[in-house]
Amino acid sequence: MITSASAVLIPRVTGIFIDSLISSINLGILIKFCILFGVITIISIVSGYFNNYLYVKTSTNILYELKKIIILQFRDSNILEIKKMSIPEVAQMSDRDLDFLISNLLNILQSVIINILLVISSVCILIKINLYISLLLIGIAVIYIVVFLSFRTIITRVNEDFLFDQTKYFKKYFEQFSDIEFVKNNVLKKFYNYRFESIYKKFYLTSMRMQRVNYSFNSIDKICMTIAQIILFFMGGRDVIRGRISVGDFTILSTYFSLALTSVRYFLSLGKLKKEMDVSIDRINKLLNLEKDKDGNIRLDSIDTLDLNLSKEAFFYNTKISNKHLKFVKGKIYVLTGVNGSGKTTLMNIISGLYKFKNVSYQINNISVEQIDMEFNRKYKFSIIEQFPKIAEGSIEENIILGIEPDIISENEKEELISDFGLNSLLGRYIDTEFVSLSGGEIKKIALVRALSKKSEVVLMDEPTVSLDKKSKEILMEYIKKHKKNRIMIITSHDIDLIKLSDEFINI
Repeated sequence: MITSASAVLIPRVTGIFIDSLISSINLGILIKFCILFGVITIISIVSGYFNNYLYVKTSTNILYELKKIIILQFRDSNILEIKKMSIPEVAQMSDRDLDFLISNLLNILQSVIINILLVISSVCILIKINLYISLLLIGIAVIYIVVFLSFRTIITRVNEDFLFDQTKYFKKYFEQFSDIEFVKNNVLKKFYNYRFESIYKKFYLTSMRMQRVNYSFNSIDKICMTIAQIILFFMGGRDVIRGRISVGDFTILSTYFSLALTSVRYFLSLGKLKKEMDVSIDRINKLLNLEKDKDGNIRLDSIDTLDLNLSKEAFFYNTKISNKHLKFVKGKIYVLTGVNGSGKTTLMNIISGLYKFKNVSYQINNISVEQIDMEFNRKYKFSIIEQFPKIAEGSIEENIILGIEPDIISENEKEELISDFGLNSLLGRYIDTEFVSLSGGEIKKIALVRALSKKSEVVLMDEPTVSLDKKSKEILMEYIKKHKKNRIMIITSHDIDLIKLSDEFINI
């Protein structure tokens, strides 16, 4: 507010200063005005610093809180809905949308009041100095408003198209890096170049169209401003020559007209800005309104049986599971096998409660899974070893105990598992997820130690022996045999040794 007040005050002071110089050459007046300008500038700089400090502090905190809300909502959403989305695109767009919304909302809060005051004060000062010239300049401002409104729809449309194609372009650009190993292994440079070039051509056409429309509008904008300046120079200059206004008044007229027109431009741009903000708000709302996971509230003390009934052939992402009834009981090892795409991993995700389908009836201890808190189960009752495990940034030790309650496993038991799977040499190493220096087998071993340390009643292993060396495989199989008594162990695998180890072999 102080900064804007100085913006209104300085032109007036400048005009008075010019008239004072013309009417009286006095060193004292010169010094007085120099001091005044210096004081105004210092006040403006100091107030600007605090204003900027509050803006950065407020925007940073608000963005953090909103991103936390979106992350929490996203985590609580149905995983099947999430899998339909492009995650890099969602992350980029949501980050950009939030930044765009918050920065503009804060700017609006500051700028609306400031620009209202600028318009009112500028118009009042203009009318006071010269009513006739002021009315002509206001007429030019009205013409400018009409021109802007005629361009508004097309400007908004081309800018929306540009943002949409820019996101697609970024996605294909990101793909060039994320798929680098796939490209190199299969020598797909030409194919990926073609994909990138195709999206670039579309983005290029959209960019050039936006440039033409924006440049056309900016040209008309300049023409309107030039006409206004010519009128102001001619009529204001004539009145200065005739002695109707002073040179200082002419300077004030010119400056305050520019301030008023800048404020008018600002208010006109709010319409376009609102449409852009509506697009961002709509995208954020779609994330916030994703279908949520629906867990029950029953927390089981133990798990003895898992029953799945498929009312008809169930299709999950082009996979087909033909078994009508699957039952798993404590104390047994089950191995699921089948051709790629038959639905083994999907079935494991159904068992863990991650996927929920209407055509699957699933009971644990004869209680419908819809009544059971499956997130609690995954935390305390299930150990899950993914086919392609993830690791988090941090030390090997931190990755091993990730998500495990401190009192679940003793230090001796944990050290024994670490030693058995040959991870002692890795202890103390820090993992940077941007540059993972671990092999697939080492990552699989970390995931196995983490999962087995939970001592869960249900152990789900998706292709656990893939990437493992012979010794680690033997240790895993020995662990499975030793601990099956109080557990339900379900394994997907094509490994003949695991199939022989199983109590029941199920072909999906």
